Amino acid sequence: MRNRSSERREYGGVVTPEAVLLDFEIAGVGTRLLARLADTVVQIMVLAVLSPIFGMVAVALGAFGDDAAQVLIIIAVVVGFFLLLFGYTAIMETFGGQTLGKKMMNLRVVTLEGAPIRFGQAAIRSMMQVPDLWAPPGGAVALISVLSTPRGQRLGDLAAGTFVVREVNPQVLGARYQFPIPNGYDAYAAQLDVSMVSPEQYRVIRGFLTRVTELRDDVRLSMAQRLAAPVSQRIGHAIPAQVHPENFLACVANRYQQRHAPPPPATTLGNSGFAEAYYST
Repeated sequence: MRNRSSERREYGGVVTPEAVLLDFEIAGVGTRLLARLADTVVQIMVLAVLSPIFGMVAVALGAFGDDAAQVLIIIAVVVGFFLLLFGYTAIMETFGGQTLGKKMMNLRVVTLEGAPIRFGQAAIRSMMQVPDLWAPPGGAVALISVLSTPRGQRLGDLAAGTFVVREVNPQVLGARYQFPIPNGYDAYAAQLDVSMVSPEQYRVIRGFLTRVTELRDDVRLSMAQRLAAPVSQRIGHAIPAQVHPENFLACVANRYQQRHAPPPPATTLGNSGFAEAYYST
C-alpha cells in the first residue's frame, strides 16, 4: 500500500490471485465530507423551495374543506421527503456514480471491479445512510468504517460492494503509456465507441495491460476475461469469439487515449514484453 497522505490512499481496485494490485486512488475522508456537505446544502435548498408550495396548496385545500385532498398532500409530502433524502443519492449515483457534491469534489462511486454501479447498489448505499450518517453520534459509524477498511468503505459501501475513488483527469491517465493497436486490429478498434468508458475503468485496464507479465498464463486469461466483460457491456459491444479479451482491452485503451489525450511522448508499449505475448493470441 502506498500512503501519500490521509487524502491520497492508493489501494483497492482489482487484486489478482497473484496479489498484483490494479489500484485506484481512494477518496479521502475530508473530500468525502465536503461532498456530503454540498449534497446536504442542495437538499436543503430543494426543501426550502418545495415546502412553501406544499404548504400553500394544503392551506388552499383546507379552506375548501377538502379533507381527502389534504390527505393526498400529506402523502405527497412524505413521499417527497423520502425521495429527497434517499432517492437523490440513489438516482444520481446510478447515472455516473456521482451526486452533485461528489462531482464538485471529483469523486465517483464504483464497484470493487472498477465498473459503474447499478441502481440496486446505489439504493443500498443510500438506505444505509441511516446507520452510517444518522445514527448517534451522527457520522461516527461511517467515519470509523472508512478509516478502518483498506478501501475506505462505509457500511453502505460494504453492503453494496462499492467504494469511492478520486477521479483522475483522463489526460493524466493517458500520459504514462501509449497503447498501440494490436497487429491486424486497426479496423476492429476503429469501430469501438469508448465514450462510455469511465476514467476508473480505463485505470484498471491500464494497470492490467502494464502488468500482464507478472501473471501466470491461466490467471492472465482469467483477469482479461473478468475485465473485458463489464467493459464490453458498458460500451454495448459484443466481443467476437475470435477476438482475445486482451486484444479487446488493448484496443479500448488505445481508443480511450486517442479520445482523451494526444499520443504521449512517454513510454510506448509496442511489440515487446507483455504486448508481444498477447498480440499473437
